[in-house]
Amino acid sequence: MSLPDWGTKQKMIDRVLEQLPAIRQVLTDDRKHGHLNKTWQDVSVLESINSALKPLADFTDDLSGEKYVTVSSVKPVLDLLKGELLSPDPKDTILTDNIKTKLCAVLDQKYSPAKLQELLRKVTPLDQRYRGHFGEAAICLTKQWQKMMWIQHLLHKKDEAV
Repeated sequence: MSLPDWGTKQKMIDRVLEQLPAIRQVLTDDRKHGHLNKTWQDVSVLESINSALKPLADFTDDLSGEKYVTVSSVKPVLDLLKGELLSPDPKDTILTDNIKTKLCAVLDQKYSPAKLQELLRKVTPLDQRYRGHFGEAAICLTKQWQKMMWIQHLLHKKDEAV
């Protein structure tokens, strides 16, 4: 299951859970297909999957935008997901906890290459929303970027004067 699929699958499962009474009614009335009715175990599994995927649904839509830049948001969102939203909760079932653990492992594997980490560390502080929130390296990079922009500005002024 790829990252953008998580939100889609969660919405589908959420919709099935929402429509479960109607689905049961239709299947109960139909003798031929009554055996397809969901058992309490089926519903429990769907609820566990839904609660594990729910934190990812909003972020996958936001990070999949084609009309705006989203790469600067990847690192902050990953930190939020792995730090708060996918951390074990005492109210979670064992299945939900296992799914959250696997999701974190998938995210770690997908975003672990050194070159990708370096890119994410560089672009995150360039976004105004995240300046100063990602440690000394981010602040240092932001200062370097500001110096570079100042030098570029001075060079541009010098070219205009000539």
